[in-house]
Amino acid sequence: MADMTAKLWDGNVSVAETKFDSGIYGIKSHKAGKHNAEDPAAMVKKLTDAKVPVDGWSVWLDGEEFGSLRRPKGQYGKPYTAAQFLKIVKLADKVELVAVRRRFPAPVLKFTTATAAAHTTKANPNAPRVL
Repeated sequence: MADMTAKLWDGNVSVAETKFDSGIYGIKSHKAGKHNAEDPAAMVKKLTDAKVPVDGWSVWLDGEEFGSLRRPKGQYGKPYTAAQFLKIVKLADKVELVAVRRRFPAPVLKFTTATAAAHTTKANPNAPRVL
């Protein structure tokens, strides 16, 4: 069976405003970025120290402990306030910078709790087709 874990982001990223003068910050792919997948804690520290809203598209919550912090369908991109983001950081046991496939590959901070890490999703191999 294939393990369905997320692939780490390959390349540099920066922490920047999502749109000019919006005040909402996110993770963006950038060749001259100061951060990479080896130290996602530095990005988290930068965002928590600045106490700024964080773009919902830059955050992936994996674990039941996040509860009400999860976004309902249709509101996935809604930004997290600085207080909500700090709560996410405190609840998470593991932080990774992963690549998510959308219309184009995008870097996302994946926050995982201990219960989610214990339940890995396994994919069943495809059965061979018979003619």
